[in-house]
Amino acid sequence: MPGLPPNMPNPEAIFESWWPIIIGIIGGVGYALRQYMRGARCISELKLEDKVAIVTGGGSGIGKQLAIDLAKRGCKVYTTARNQEQAKATEQDIRQSSKSELVHCLVCELDKFSSVKSFVAAFKKKEEQLHYLVHNAGVMMCDFNKTEDGHEEQFQVNYLSPFLMTSLLQDYLKNSTPSRVLLATAPAYKLGSSTFTDCPPEDKYNTGDAYAQSKLALVLFGVTLAEKLKDDGAQTTLYALLGVSAGKTTGKIYKECAETEYADIVKDEELQKSLWKQTLEWTKVKEFGQ
Repeated sequence: MPGLPPNMPNPEAIFESWWPIIIGIIGGVGYALRQYMRGARCISELKLEDKVAIVTGGGSGIGKQLAIDLAKRGCKVYTTARNQEQAKATEQDIRQSSKSELVHCLVCELDKFSSVKSFVAAFKKKEEQLHYLVHNAGVMMCDFNKTEDGHEEQFQVNYLSPFLMTSLLQDYLKNSTPSRVLLATAPAYKLGSSTFTDCPPEDKYNTGDAYAQSKLALVLFGVTLAEKLKDDGAQTTLYALLGVSAGKTTGKIYKECAETEYADIVKDEELQKSLWKQTLEWTKVKEFGQ
């Protein structure tokens, strides 16, 4: 594509490839999406009329910028906030910045499964399709906190709730092909271990370890979901974007301007299967990825 820097992925491929469902894992989300947003404004005239997107955590930072950019392209955008006051302010802010009335902000507290379910129910009352689901919201390096659902906060917000939300929206994603699921993770996933627990004892809790585990779980979720959906009437691909640091390139998974692979732990198929099975129990999801 003219004007595209060497080794830079075509931003249009994220939203315009012919694959029915793309499961994207975005590592180093801040840099990766900043590069995408910056490049998209310069080199792409892609319009997204008649498309519907959910971007969690659109009140600030990268989520907000992504929501604005999608809205400017004609996409109907739903984002989330923790309470009604924040939702109203976020909706007005993004509408003003994007000059689009096709922006809605609904309450969704990711540390509460009941709130995730209420958000999905409210969304489904308004829409019949979903083309882009971007799990951007998350927490980082929190003190120990056990949610009302009985899970450690970082693990629930960063992993279990995105898993639950995606499962509740899978019918819309399948009926809106080509559709996309993007998961925001971080290089810290490489520090995670193969032993997962939804809530470690408080005296054994380490905030950094908990964060790494939540991000590793999210990467494993993306890889497993892509595999499970690949025979859903057509093919599914795993399109991964990784921003390493300023001055480095982005692409599927890039490091030092060269494509690299996931950490070996992600390739453990038994770990993928066991975590998926356990997560179905933690979230009380009966069927997913069928």
